[in-house]
Amino acid sequence: MVMGRGGATLFELAREVKPSEAHMKKIMKDKALAELALTDPRRDSGRPGVLCKQELEQMVETLTKRISTLSEELSKHLQIRTENSELKIKLRSMEEMSQLRKAQQEALTSEVKVWKAKYNAMLSHKLNTSCQERKR
Repeated sequence: MVMGRGGATLFELAREVKPSEAHMKKIMKDKALAELALTDPRRDSGRPGVLCKQELEQMVETLTKRISTLSEELSKHLQIRTENSELKIKLRSMEEMSQLRKAQQEALTSEVKVWKAKYNAMLSHKLNTSCQERKR
């Protein structure tokens, strides 16, 4: 609890302080401040300041819980985002490996074709020479 002069809380002091007319004009120029000034729960409510204090403390507690929840959600979101980035990098790496394997497979297939052609040419040549020798 924040204490002001003479041991009074800031909530108690705020109840006692009324803004001047010039100050109210400045407040009303700012939309957010004007909304706060017009929706002040103490204004025309007739409720005691203790009730306002309790409401404000409850609001602070609720907002604190909400901040905690949002912080946890943000942490989880950031962790998922990091994991997603890592997975994208792994996926790119795997795609590159796949392309390299495909290129290697194509090169090996071409080389096998060349060796088959050489083998068939050599076999054909041997058969021709063998047939010619028989004819003699």
